[in-house]
Amino acid sequence: MKTARLAGVLLVLAFLLSGGSATGVARADTPAAPTLQGELLATTGELFDRGASCNPSGTTSQAFHWTGVATGPYTGTFVEDGTLTIGPQTGIGAGRFGFQLGPVLSFDATFTIDSPTGTVTGSKHLIAPLGSSPFPLVQDARYADNTGMCTTFSGLSVLGLDNASGFAIDARGVLHYDATITSPAGVTAYHGLSFVEAVEATSVSGISSAGTGGAKEVFPLSDLTPAAPVVTLSPPAATNPVGTTHTVTATVLTAGLAPLAGVSVRFSVEGSSSATGSCTTDATGRCSFTYLGPQLPGADTILAFADLNGNGSLDPGETEASATKAWVEPASTPGQVTGGGQIVPAVGTNEVSFGFEAKSGLKLLATCTTVDARLDVHVKCLDATALVQTGTHATLFGHGTVDGTPTTYRIDVDDLGEPGAGRDTFQLQTATGYSVVGVLARGNVQIHQ
Repeated sequence: MKTARLAGVLLVLAFLLSGGSATGVARADTPAAPTLQGELLATTGELFDRGASCNPSGTTSQAFHWTGVATGPYTGTFVEDGTLTIGPQTGIGAGRFGFQLGPVLSFDATFTIDSPTGTVTGSKHLIAPLGSSPFPLVQDARYADNTGMCTTFSGLSVLGLDNASGFAIDARGVLHYDATITSPAGVTAYHGLSFVEAVEATSVSGISSAGTGGAKEVFPLSDLTPAAPVVTLSPPAATNPVGTTHTVTATVLTAGLAPLAGVSVRFSVEGSSSATGSCTTDATGRCSFTYLGPQLPGADTILAFADLNGNGSLDPGETEASATKAWVEPASTPGQVTGGGQIVPAVGTNEVSFGFEAKSGLKLLATCTTVDARLDVHVKCLDATALVQTGTHATLFGHGTVDGTPTTYRIDVDDLGEPGAGRDTFQLQTATGYSVVGVLARGNVQIHQ
């Protein structure tokens, strides 16, 4: 009686779990969306045994390799590899068809779903049972979640195996998963709950590497809010001389701090500079963005977000990070520069007159005046805060006024020969927005070595 009863139990379990239940049919109206809500995984064929032991009074363990059909938002095929353990089968009560149950002590697995909708990769592990079981897969076999059993058999014809000897493992559990979904919409990180139920008859004499039975797993309506990625920028703050470049590196991680590769990160710079750009994260979850700083001292705020859906906009669930950048005058060098004359900023415009003198030493001294008759603009230097002299080029920074309005200025000159007319250059930039540049029509610039 017990032998016949066990064979009948295994046949029923294999039918229910290897595709004999209508639960495995996807609803035609299930919308394709970047979420695992409503996804169902069902094994087909053999369950490949990676090593198992049955000890009803101790610890039962199973390493498995499952393959089968995925239905739901991501219809296709799936592969899952993992391990599970069951504790002593005492004290919990009877489970399916009267067998004693033991607690499921662990369940750890990795999985991949391949679907025309996208590719899903993830991992999952056992968590405490919920107050009510989400979507039990075998309706006539309700028993407590996170419980299982193992029983041995010998000399039976079981599931097509003649004179089989071995054992059967049956377990069900509530799992927490972290998944990365790659689809035409981009890369999305999700986490949530799944519910698994599996039975496997492992034979010693019938087959050596595979078991017979089935497993199903559903991703129910629970805890499916997308886990926002973690985005950081490095360096979070930095200081550079004006007129140089700055590189910032973004790191994008899942909520579980695993690197997210292939994510587009979009940057924008506000403040003294204005710049935008993007990069794509590598296997470490990192990518970099470089931009040119301003010509005058100032500060920038750098913003970056992980554009998970690739639409170019910051959407709910997409994380933004920020960094700051200070642009300062370069350190002064020893030097002296003088000059004066007229430049013609553009063809057909009036000449702009200028004169300046600067010398660094124990104290930096400088004077300058620029008159733009066409625009009726008068610029006067009040002091000098830095003088940088390199070869035939010199740069002067300081405070001044534009038509009496306080401002900061930058003067760049080149001493390219004698006489200076037609060779030397003069450029003035101010924080008010007034600027002028040109080659000398008359006059001279001298950089004293």
